[in-house]
Amino acid sequence: MGRRGDYTGVEQTCPTINSVRDWIEGGCDEDTMESTLKELEEIRQMNSDLRDFGNRQAEERDEMEKDRDYYQKRVDELEREVKNLESEVRELEKQLSEA
Repeated sequence: MGRRGDYTGVEQTCPTINSVRDWIEGGCDEDTMESTLKELEEIRQMNSDLRDFGNRQAEERDEMEKDRDYYQKRVDELEREVKNLESEVRELEKQLSEA
């Protein structure tokens, strides 16, 4: 299960890393265990950084979609206004030509 507000859809890897840690701590020589544990911690940090990056990207995307929707509504409103004004101009031109 992901962290609260996690938009990445990426499974949490830290529990898997913890399982591997437990396995290593249960039966490796000390040199191998230390270097492997160090690498696992680096992987944990990289995964966290990647997840944070993905979450920031998702939040930015959500904001951009909100902006896009707002501006699309505004364009629609302005296009309706232009059509109304064009209709008004035609009506005024018709009145002028009849006068």
